[in-house]
Amino acid sequence: MAPTGAQGGGGRGPSADESARSVYPGEDFSVRVHTFAATSSATLSKTWFETGTGESWGKAESSNSQPNALVHLHVPTDAEPTAPYFTRPTTEQPYYDIANENWRERSFAPYPLSAWAEFTFDSVPIRLGMVVQTLARITGVGGVYQPLVVTPAIGVRVEPEARLLPVGSGGSPLPVSVTVHAEHAADGTINLKLPEGWHSEPAQQSFHLKTAGDTEPLVFPSLQPAT
Repeated sequence: MAPTGAQGGGGRGPSADESARSVYPGEDFSVRVHTFAATSSATLSKTWFETGTGESWGKAESSNSQPNALVHLHVPTDAEPTAPYFTRPTTEQPYYDIANENWRERSFAPYPLSAWAEFTFDSVPIRLGMVVQTLARITGVGGVYQPLVVTPAIGVRVEPEARLLPVGSGGSPLPVSVTVHAEHAADGTINLKLPEGWHSEPAQQSFHLKTAGDTEPLVFPSLQPAT
């Protein structure tokens, strides 16, 4: 059960195509649900989708009885990014804050989307389900499946992530590179959140991304404490 690109066939079927590894709030996408019965005694009744957090993903709750169905879904605009349910503000806090007590015994928060199938075998109703998977092709490894996750429509990466400085030392201006990544065309500005008393030149920078998957590195050449 995977986003658009997965192909069906008997048994394991032919190799599936590579698919997007994530979706973002507001995105329309498709999932192919393939079911296979090794005996004619099993009859498929329906397939449907369930969300891990109880949100409605448009047609995610509709059902069908096709053994190889392509279903079109919509991610809610307020869908939360997939993330651990346990966090802590710094490594100095000796315990984790729990976002949802119901997930305390889980290894991770529920993945956003799972597909289910209901069938009968010798008149006995049976339900099977699995988390919707994505597929990436990795050289030397082959196809690697991972659960579909929700990510923000726009993300940033800061380099370097950390740097050690002598206490009370002004030092030379510190350059910082910020790479912006977007899942669709986007325009915006980047502002750096700096320690009290620090400033950057320039104070902010604009980015213009034309297509999905675009990235744009922005360099702030001078970060330093106020003199």
